[in-house]
Amino acid sequence: MKSSVQAATTWFVKSPWLRFVLGILFAGVLFFYCRTVFMVPKDMDLPGDGISFRDPQVMAAYEKARSNVIGSPTSAVAWAQLGLLFAAHHEDYPAIECLEQARALDEHEWRWPYFQSVLYAKSDLDVALSTVTQAIQKSSSEIWPRLRQADWLLSLGQVEAARQVFEALMQDYPDAAIVALGRSRVLLAEGDIQTAYEEVQKALIHPSTQRAAHEHLARIEAMRGNTTQAADAATKARGLPFDKPWPDDPWMQAIHASEISKQAIFDKIVIAEQSGNIPATRELIRELVRLYPEVDLLAQGELEMQKSNFLAAEKYFRAGLSFDPSSIELEEFLAEAVAQQGRKEEAAELLQNILSREPSYAPAWRRLAEYLSDIDPEASRKAAAQAAWYGQAVE
Repeated sequence: MKSSVQAATTWFVKSPWLRFVLGILFAGVLFFYCRTVFMVPKDMDLPGDGISFRDPQVMAAYEKARSNVIGSPTSAVAWAQLGLLFAAHHEDYPAIECLEQARALDEHEWRWPYFQSVLYAKSDLDVALSTVTQAIQKSSSEIWPRLRQADWLLSLGQVEAARQVFEALMQDYPDAAIVALGRSRVLLAEGDIQTAYEEVQKALIHPSTQRAAHEHLARIEAMRGNTTQAADAATKARGLPFDKPWPDDPWMQAIHASEISKQAIFDKIVIAEQSGNIPATRELIRELVRLYPEVDLLAQGELEMQKSNFLAAEKYFRAGLSFDPSSIELEEFLAEAVAQQGRKEEAAELLQNILSREPSYAPAWRRLAEYLSDIDPEASRKAAAQAAWYGQAVE
């Protein structure tokens, strides 16, 4: 009997087929156990449940991100991506909750508390400061959490603390224009106007800060009593493209990657166009048309014109021109949208640009005569004569 048991035991241990079958059974049991313990049931409430996005593309992205969390509930990245989708489309509360889950799952990642801090800063700078400090503790070498920390300290009137942060940043990033700009703001808050003026000079020419730096320079000049220079700096700031953060801000990168609504993509197009980044503008327009085939920039602009939304119409026409710079129709509509906002000199320049390419285009001559009537009567009469010559009299 004993020998039979030993033989059976030996066969049990040595049989490859039996070990294979038992291995499969064990793996199956383990899989279903993990699925039961760790997987979020499909009907379980998640942050943001009940929210319905009007944009079908955003809704589809939300459903996919939610499914990713359900399928991988222990993935900090899945939770963070769901949170960023909420944040990119102005649902801050569920975004913060999702990022809290990401933090719990990956306590060493500095980005999750950093992202939370930016969201908190919209309503509570004290909580934002506390949260961004936790991000800095996880990665003290990152520049953007420290920049925001200093900025929020300054906004709360904690000038000395802000100065200390900027001094430390200056040691680590001596060539960063954005640090120089921040230090100048601290100096101005301390009343050291002359040193603030000297410090801001470094930021006036860098593309990452030149617009904000000129706005800050206007405040400095005003405090120095130089009203003309202050007005000049403010005017120049308005004419400069939007600053492009450098180094890249991980928060802005994450948000831009998560923005997929029609309006969000269109806003990106406007920013890229105003920044002079034509390749990016065209790529964004292609993305807009790919995701929303119904979008026709000219038609959208005309619709806004009919509703007297002239600024919105201007944005559509400018976006269209970035994609097709040779379109006379788009440029003509843009001139009208600009003129309706009271900027008739700018509208006249646009029409003159059309006429430099198509000198016999009578409608442009007629509109030019209208726009110049109050600005330059003599030039208006000449434009009216040209319009009549080419077959369109000015009433």
